[in-house]
Amino acid sequence: ACVFSGYNIYKHLRWYTQPHLQRSIIRILFIVPFYAVFSFFSLLWPEQMVYFELIRDIWEAVVIYSFLNLMLEYCGGEN
Repeated sequence: ACVFSGYNIYKHLRWYTQPHLQRSIIRILFIVPFYAVFSFFSLLWPEQMVYFELIRDIWEAVVIYSFLNLMLEYCGGEN
């Protein structure tokens, strides 16, 4: 999953033609490697798991905001 997500992130960065849309898409795609890395860190250092989960949850909130922002842009903006 991280490989496919990384490939899609690369493609969006390579052909960055619609920044207002692609910025949100890239943030959403980054949840897969971000979640995988911090879950792995939680396995390596279980005593620090609370901090890793906090960072992961904050990023998840950013992704939810980005998704809602993307849906708003696709629907024509605030007006």
